[in-house]
Amino acid sequence: MKPKVRQPIEGLFNWLIEKTDFQRASKVRSTKGLLVHVFGKLAAAFIYLIFNP
Repeated sequence: MKPKVRQPIEGLFNWLIEKTDFQRASKVRSTKGLLVHVFGKLAAAFIYLIFNP
């Protein structure tokens, strides 16, 4: 991957981790639970972005 593309993607993931802490999923016990956890955190991050620009 070219550095021009990689840096913004890493920045996005760092922002998501900082705002949602979606990597902490220790209580998830199934694939469905993991998907709910991740998509719920993503939705929360985008709602945060909309209301706090």
